[in-house]
Amino acid sequence: MKKKWDETTVRDEALKYSSLKDFYRNNGSAYAVACQLKIIDELFDRQNKFRWNEDEVRIEAVKYKSIKEFRKYANGCYNAAKRKFPHLLDELFIRLRKDWTLEDLINEAKKYSSKGEFCDGSPSAYRVVLRKCRYLLDELFDNKRISWGIENVKKEASKYETKSRFQEKNHSAYNAAVRLGIIDDLFENQERYNTRCCLYICEMTDEVGVYKVGVTSKNMDDFRIRCVARKAGVQFRIIILSLVGSEKALLLEKQLKKKGNKVKFNHKFDGCTEFRRMSPSELNECIELIKEHTIERIF
Repeated sequence: MKKKWDETTVRDEALKYSSLKDFYRNNGSAYAVACQLKIIDELFDRQNKFRWNEDEVRIEAVKYKSIKEFRKYANGCYNAAKRKFPHLLDELFIRLRKDWTLEDLINEAKKYSSKGEFCDGSPSAYRVVLRKCRYLLDELFDNKRISWGIENVKKEASKYETKSRFQEKNHSAYNAAVRLGIIDDLFENQERYNTRCCLYICEMTDEVGVYKVGVTSKNMDDFRIRCVARKAGVQFRIIILSLVGSEKALLLEKQLKKKGNKVKFNHKFDGCTEFRRMSPSELNECIELIKEHTIERIF
């Protein structure tokens, strides 16, 4: 039997959780009632006001010996620094290490299987290589490249359900498929374009109250969301992803973008205008708007 929530029982329930996120995940029905009663902002007022500023990032970052450790144990702060104060990462962590010698750079690069992994795992060393000895990247990573022919491209492509997932997971094999003229044959049963028929809302897990709204295609799954999140340097959690139809999707997206306030980034990228800072009640209004027009709930 479902519990009937009133203001008193919702307030008592909310006291069990240290964050709005925990409240939402562990008791969705109480959360929904709190939104309807318009007390959700009050219940977690102090948390909603928290933001990582430059001084707080500095204080948190000095607790860690390396950028890798910082990212692992303080991911929210790390992502906020990467998005808002990218200069701090070099300033705070390059000083923790002696000057990179050629031998140091080679040994550091050998820890990674690709240029991308090297860049993500050791950004300071990667930047030194780009600035002083770019030739090392080709010398160290070229021998790790696979010579893609028709058969091994087909074998690799069979691991993925869509072209977009194939491109994301193995860019070199995807490019070979395009070059060989077989990319359409490999995914002949897949829709060939973004139908822009779905609406979604996802939560940025490293900063409370920030959400991304937008349109995508059913056949693209969460590919669009992951691409934009990567460019923004944030982690995300999908709240809702629904098929609403191509005719309604763009019109409804405009309504969603009117909620809350626009989030500003230090750099421009495709999708940067789709991030909104919203209160829980504004978020609930957006979710209800999508539900109202949902044809099929994907997530």
